[in-house]
Amino acid sequence: STLRPAYLRRKVDLVIAWISSALDFALEHRSEIFPGVPIVFSTVEEREIKSRRLPPDVIGVPVNLDLKETLDLALRLHPKTRHVYVVAGTSKFDRYWESQAREAFRAYETEREFVYLNDLRLRDLRNRVAHAPEGTIIYYLSVFQDGAGRPLVPADVVEQLEHFATAPIYGYCESVIGRGLVGGFVVDLEKQGQAAAKLGLRILGGEKAEKIGVQPASRSIPMFDARLLKRWGVSDSSLPEG
Repeated sequence: STLRPAYLRRKVDLVIAWISSALDFALEHRSEIFPGVPIVFSTVEEREIKSRRLPPDVIGVPVNLDLKETLDLALRLHPKTRHVYVVAGTSKFDRYWESQAREAFRAYETEREFVYLNDLRLRDLRNRVAHAPEGTIIYYLSVFQDGAGRPLVPADVVEQLEHFATAPIYGYCESVIGRGLVGGFVVDLEKQGQAAAKLGLRILGGEKAEKIGVQPASRSIPMFDARLLKRWGVSDSSLPEG
């Protein structure tokens, strides 16, 4: 109801939707706000794209994100790990990645304890990571909303958790490296943005989105915070090549 009158008299040529929740919003309200306008999605996981029946003029470069890559890496860098704290929020996006993590990590549960820190208020979450036992690593998924229903910025949450945590934090999002994440196989948001921009420019240049189509998925890349590697005693030589 807010967007419709704002764009009623404006000609929209292209919509770019970042992450799955924005894509779902754009698809649900497309006919009301920008009917017939092509959509380019960005930073949406390949499995999420395959689970949706997209119109032919909705395109983008999906992300092929394997949560186990970062977990395997963290366990190799911290071989004495006995506990894995998995942090997630309560938004639809948070819930999706929590379900993906539970499925991906189930095979690891015979050797280590997995504790899912979800449905918690931010202050309770801080308290839990502040008292993590020895031999713990923290796997941060996302917290767009805490257990009290309060909307949050995921990078701000990581920054707070790192201040209190007694264990290293790993994850999959490049934007929170430098804010408290040790590292992991991460989604390069800058490259995702560049890929979406290139597709958008092709459409604005006259190409039909349906002729371009959904592009092959991009893979995550290893990236780390040197300061936190030093803090947690991780040698550069033990990191993946590149």
